[in-house]
Parts: sequence; structure tokens; C-alpha cells
Amino acid sequence: WTDVSITLLKEFLIFTCDQLGEFPWLTINTIAGTVEPGDSQGVDVAVDASELDPGIYEAQACIYSNDPLEPLPIIVPIILEVFEDPIPVIDPIDDQAVIAGDTLEVEFSISDPEFAPESLLTFAFASDPEILPDDNLEILGEGGIRTLVIETLPDLAGLTEVNVEVVNPLDQSDSTTFVLDIAEPPDPPVPSIAPIPNQTAVAGSSLSVGVTISDPEFAPEQLALTASSGNTAILPDSALLLAGTGANRTLSINTLDGFTGTVPVTVEVTNPLEESDSTTFTLVITEPPRPEINDGEPLPDVNVIAGESASVDFQVTDPAEPADNLVMTATSSNQDLIPDDAISITGTGENRSVTFQTLPGVFGQSEITIEVTNSSGQTATTSFMVTVSLPATTLELDGQQVPISGLEDSLMRLTTSNLGSHAATGVQLMATVSEPFQAIGVFTGLGDCAVVDGVVSCPTGQAPDWQCSVFEDTVSCLLESLAPGDEASLVIRIQGSGQALLPANVEAINASPVTVEVDLVAE
Repeated sequence: WTDVSITLLKEFLIFTCDQLGEFPWLTINTIAGTVEPGDSQGVDVAVDASELDPGIYEAQACIYSNDPLEPLPIIVPIILEVFEDPIPVIDPIDDQAVIAGDTLEVEFSISDPEFAPESLLTFAFASDPEILPDDNLEILGEGGIRTLVIETLPDLAGLTEVNVEVVNPLDQSDSTTFVLDIAEPPDPPVPSIAPIPNQTAVAGSSLSVGVTISDPEFAPEQLALTASSGNTAILPDSALLLAGTGANRTLSINTLDGFTGTVPVTVEVTNPLEESDSTTFTLVITEPPRPEINDGEPLPDVNVIAGESASVDFQVTDPAEPADNLVMTATSSNQDLIPDDAISITGTGENRSVTFQTLPGVFGQSEITIEVTNSSGQTATTSFMVTVSLPATTLELDGQQVPISGLEDSLMRLTTSNLGSHAATGVQLMATVSEPFQAIGVFTGLGDCAVVDGVVSCPTGQAPDWQCSVFEDTVSCLLESLAPGDEASLVIRIQGSGQALLPANVEAINASPVTVEVDLVAE
């Protein structure tokens, strides 16, 4: 063929190319040419839909030639369909993070309203190719879900933007950008020790704490473990004992009696390369729980008559154990007054009573101490005072001058009688001999006097039952005890002449004082 030409028609005319048309959206770059027998030649056709509204546009191209076998032109229909925004879509990709040297895979979705996903092309590039070269970005997959494989470079860290683009067969495209944070590689793996919670222990007790260790390169048996105290004044390092050889070890803590406070304890693990890790926890050492008597309130003092018993009620508690577990004892400070074996504690639970028996005829004071001990050996004590008195009685005192012939001195007899039903204890008799008289002796009675060579002689020594002392103006005598209904007399020998009222009184520990006056006349 020779003299080939192409003509565009205004509309479809079957088997005729008489009407020509203008089509701004369509351009045929090859208008004429020569085709050798048996050969072919391409025709460039360009379409521009930028000024077109959505819809269908049609045209025909007429190809003329001098082919004797085909005198009529060849009609080629051209149909253009313009869509509204017929561009591909790529879904946004969230920002990503990766460790330098690691590979990251990121999935994303693409679509196109006119083209199958398999016909869409995808591309990716980084804004900083020094950190992330384009060759290290590869997109895998052919459907609507694609995978972006990112191979980061070792030791190259930083931020870079990654742009991913999708293109359809019409060269229409869409893109999304995300930030990739490439972090520096972490330090080489080292041994690790799990955190240990803070602990509480009672002073003097033992505590066991679990310790878990590991190492990515070494077996647990190759790891060394140490423990140290941050306050050796309260808890020495020797009180920290480690046991075990595997991943799970035991730290035994032996606290000391009487040492309380807060102690930081550090446990460290070390591998054969001298790499280590440690953890520190706080140990609070508290005082042991102590029992309590009567809620800390004092017990009342007690007054009791000798020979009688008395009881005092009290309560016992302990914050850590039942009251029935507590051990109680009671002791007396005066064993002669209240022996320990005369004291007993009765009751159960929190309510208790201490009972004691006094001895007849024994009086005085004794402090009773109660001690309560719990199972951990902690104690509480309280005490109260017991005053033991003798039963009261009544004394009577009679005094008179005793006439006796032949004796130059005067005699005054004092008689003490116990009118009560209880013995009088510690009977003390005192007489005052004032001028012009002077006491020179004491004896029991007139039966002690004798006549020698016609002269009456009376003793000046002590009365046998009394313990007496004689001063110039005072006679003081003590009688240990006077039974009910009994009486005791003594005679005071007095020198001097004249007349005076001589007072005397008697009293006892358990009897009120009685006073008399004796009218003494001597010539």
C-alpha cells in the first residue's frame, strides 16, 4: 500500500467517510505514511480528558489507501468514557517505629473504582535516603492488600518520612506518607533480676524472700548473686543469706532482737562477663507486738486485813494472738507478807483476776507485779500496792500512885487492858515525868519489891514483858502483843518530892491512843 491517510468523522457513518469533524480531546499524531507489502506501521493516538465532563465520547478514524482490493476507507471507531474522579485510593498508614538493623513489615490497602487491584502499581521511597535507601523498600503482593517491607541499616537511626504511591493504568495516582522512627539498637543483653516488693519483718524474726534471675547468654547456674544492707547498724550484711543455684533463689533475712527501723536491701546478679543488674527493696523492721494489760491503765491499790484474801480484776490483750495463748504470772515484793504461792490468777480469754491470801497477824505493804508473755516472748507488766492492816481493837489505860511504906521513892503503876476481840500489836506506852520528879526505873509490879534489913527495896531494871527505855523526863515501853481480854502492868519508880499531874498514853498499831493523867504527891 501507498498513500495511506487518516480522517476523523463527526459521527458514525457506516461505510462512508464524507463528513469530517473536530475533536479537541482526540489527537492522531500520524496522519499519513507508507506501508510496504507485508509490513505494518503504528498510529499514535492521544486523548486529553482534562476539559471533559464525565460521560461517553465517540469518534471515527477513516484510513484511506491505494489498495486496489480495498478501495473504500477502513473505519475505526474511537470511544472515550470519562469517569468522575476515577483515581486509585491508598489508605493512610500510621507512623511506625523500628530498631536500626531490624526489618519491618507494614500492610496497606489500595483500590480503584475502575481497575482491578492487580492492575495497580505501587511505589515507595524515603525522604532521607541516607538513613533509608529506596532499595531497602520493597512492596509485596498483587491484590488490594500489599505489604511494604522495610529493611533498616544497622547503627543508622533517625526519623524519615516514607511515601507510598499507587498508580492505575491511566497514570492516575494517590499517595500517603508516614513517619518512620528508626531507634538506636539497645545495649547488649545483660543479666536481669526481677523487682522485689518492699518487705516488713518483726525484730528478732526471720524472713524468706524469693529472687528470680535470668541471662540471655548464660545459664542461671553461672550467675552469681549477692545481697547487701543499706543500714548495717540495724541489719548487718551477715544477716542476709542467699540459697539456691537456679533461676529462682531465696534470700533469708535474720533480723536482730531490739533493732528496728528502715533498711534498704540491694540484691545484685552478675554473669561471667562481669555484667550485672540489681534491684533494691525497703525492709521495715518493727517492734514485736506486745501484749497489753488493762489497756495500759494502772490497777488500783488494795487495802486488806491480815489473814483475809482479796482479788483484783484486769484484762489482757495482744494484737497478734488470742488472749488464751498468753501466759501470766504474779509475784510479791514482800514474801513475809504475801508469799508468791499465796497468789493465783484465774479466768479465761481477756478477762482475768488475781487473788492473794494474806497471813494472820502479819501486816505491812507488798507490791504485786503481774507479767503477761505472748508466744514470741514479748512481755507486759503492771503492778499495784497491797497494804495489809491488822484488825482493829480497843485499849484501855489505867494509872495510879501506889503507896508503900518504908520506900523513899514514889511508885506509879500503869495498866493497859485489851478490851477488843483482836490482839493488839505493837503496844507502845509512854509516860512523861516532869519536875520536880525524875524517873529512875521500871519494873513489873509490887511483887518485885522486897524488905531487906527493914528497908523496902524495889528494882530499877526492865519489866520482863516490856521493852522500856528511861530518860530523865520520859519513860517509853513497847509490848509486842496483847491478847484480847488480857492486861499488862508496869510500875515506874520516881524520885523527888512535891506534887504534879503526870500524863501517860498507850496506843497500838491496830488501836487508837488512850491518855490518862496520874496525880503524884510525894513529901
